[in-house]
Amino acid sequence: MNDQKSYENGCQNNNNSNDLNKSLIYLIVYFFIGLLFYPLINSFFITKYICTMIAVTIHELGHTVVGLLYGNLSFPFVDFFLGRGGITVSIEGSPSGVIFGVMALVVLIYIFRERYYFIGMFVFFIIILLCTAFTPQKYILISMAGHLFEAIFVGVALYMSIVAEFTNIYDRPFYSMLAWWTALNRIDLFNGLQSSELARSQYIENSIVSPDLLNITNSLGLPGIESIAGYFMLIYVIPIIIIVIMAVYKIFKQAS
Repeated sequence: MNDQKSYENGCQNNNNSNDLNKSLIYLIVYFFIGLLFYPLINSFFITKYICTMIAVTIHELGHTVVGLLYGNLSFPFVDFFLGRGGITVSIEGSPSGVIFGVMALVVLIYIFRERYYFIGMFVFFIIILLCTAFTPQKYILISMAGHLFEAIFVGVALYMSIVAEFTNIYDRPFYSMLAWWTALNRIDLFNGLQSSELARSQYIENSIVSPDLLNITNSLGLPGIESIAGYFMLIYVIPIIIIVIMAVYKIFKQAS
């Protein structure tokens, strides 16, 4: 009887070990496939255009959503025809309009009440809104919102690729590619802004309106956009680290 039980326990441990190894392999494959395809995506106009327009749309939605949360009437516009980017038109509203933004976030907390990390994120947003609604800092946050939403998109896409159980196996590589393309494209941008005067000039000249980093540096009284470009690179690295930690934790928890 004891021999039989020991044999069954051994088989169970072997199965757990095999499942763990298989899960880790899938994690590595899906995680790095987007990274490996980044140069290939940039080699073709159509793939680069699609990824660019997705990122620009997310970016302008960020400005729009945060503007609305602060009580401003905001509308996003994306140049799909020429592919030059986008702008968000915002009409200043009453600061008291932030109450409607807080109410919207409370509704989201209720909807995602079983997801503790969403609850924490929305509570954090409510605190930030209430602390900045009647201060000039809200304009800095609205300017930052485009890149913050892109970073959130990177995290969500990578989550769909390597963490979410409901994602189709054939869709996981595409989510990984979208996550990595957005992150690496922006990291390349900010690295250039940090190190090259030519890149900074082109960044300003090629923008439809005054670019976000220029608005932020002017609002903060900083000497130039190169002074904050490095911090914006970190914005895109942080969600990648968080999602990898979540994925590894999930794998080892299931295997234990």
